[in-house]
Amino acid sequence: MKKFKFSLIELLVVVAIIGILASLLLPILGKARKKSQSAVCKSNTRQLGTAMFLYQDDADGYFVHYQGMHSGWHSWKWQLAQYVDDASTSQWWDHKYTDIFACPEYSDQQNSRQGIAYSSIELGGAPFYGTLRPRKLTEISRPTDTLMLGDSTTSYTYVDNMLLPPYNPWGADNVSLGRHEYKSNIQWVDGHVSSETQLSLLGGQGGDQTYYWLAEK
Repeated sequence: MKKFKFSLIELLVVVAIIGILASLLLPILGKARKKSQSAVCKSNTRQLGTAMFLYQDDADGYFVHYQGMHSGWHSWKWQLAQYVDDASTSQWWDHKYTDIFACPEYSDQQNSRQGIAYSSIELGGAPFYGTLRPRKLTEISRPTDTLMLGDSTTSYTYVDNMLLPPYNPWGADNVSLGRHEYKSNIQWVDGHVSSETQLSLLGGQGGDQTYYWLAEK
């Protein structure tokens, strides 16, 4: 039986080849990972959209109030948690939200901030140039062009609220980060989900930058 021996140079060549292959594969694997995270985010956003529609069936067609009928900006999530989480042993102030409320690429995961936001100004009655009560589904003039849920920003306290509002007190810089290869996953009022660039969202229609947020167009 022959014994194979490798010289130091041969071993270095093998190591170098492995290093080259790894350098070629890592970007591909990283891109595949990001696509997988985007797919999970899109699925979670769709599930929350379904929860919103179930809520509307039980609430005479109204969208969830931005406070969820409780105090606190993030408690709109509590209303939807009734449809996607086991909320039987928790209350609105201590409920631990599941990953359904999260975007996997959002880096600052907290119970109140998970990276998926609600368009609460126009739909939820938030008090920044919006309505004083939640909208009804029948009040949305163009559901296919109206934002409901989707990727949030990362920089502000109310990151799970005020989805992409270019007219909010912090300005257009608070528009979605576009963390999925410069795109944001958006759940529209009519039920479809798509990936949109910040530029396309702010482009609006007819020169109106707020177009995709407005309940009445």
